[in-house]
Amino acid sequence: MIALGEGIYADERVLAMDFEKFPMPSPYAPRPFLLFDNLIEPQACQEALKSLPGEAQRAALRGKEGINPDIRDTLLHPLTPQIRTLYDRAERVARDEIERFFGVALTTATAPQLLEYGVGGHYRRHADNAGELVDKEGRLVGYRPSAPGRKVTTLLFLSTYGEDFEGGELLFNHLYDREGRVLTLYPKAGTMVVFASHGLFAHEVRPVTRGRRFAIARWHDAMR
Repeated sequence: MIALGEGIYADERVLAMDFEKFPMPSPYAPRPFLLFDNLIEPQACQEALKSLPGEAQRAALRGKEGINPDIRDTLLHPLTPQIRTLYDRAERVARDEIERFFGVALTTATAPQLLEYGVGGHYRRHADNAGELVDKEGRLVGYRPSAPGRKVTTLLFLSTYGEDFEGGELLFNHLYDREGRVLTLYPKAGTMVVFASHGLFAHEVRPVTRGRRFAIARWHDAMR
């Protein structure tokens, strides 16, 4: 394993694979992603969620795969003005730090998406800008770009692990701690996590076992 921060390591085999790994995090940072704790007050998140009209649709996979609940079981809500204002506020605070951390200028971005994982909701391992390449035995051998305009991923959590829901942990599949355990984040309302969208930061959402897990996702293009 190769160190990417203080006590965080990357899978050496994945790091050596031939796919685009732009951007990479600052080599001087304590961890290879940004974590903005309490960027928004948890109470403000709860109030914003009350604006949801109650209608949602199943989120599809990228490309032509459509809806496949075996891979992804996620609900996509319309973004109300209250929730959009909340996200815009968080992004304004975080933007300069994101650009410094990755050494980039953020350019265009997708529309923010409000995602819900109810009981059983999950998303299997995936990269945000690429599809997996596997060999005949099903082993990962690389990533093929499928959304090259996604360079940086932002996730603003609107609900809290252990309070609003159980399960739903965010796993970075190719990153590990000192004990060799897959790096795991436990969402907290008002916290934003920011990471590169390429395959080294492939991740999954574990099945929710209780409650409802909400987060706003957005993908940004960037240039050096």
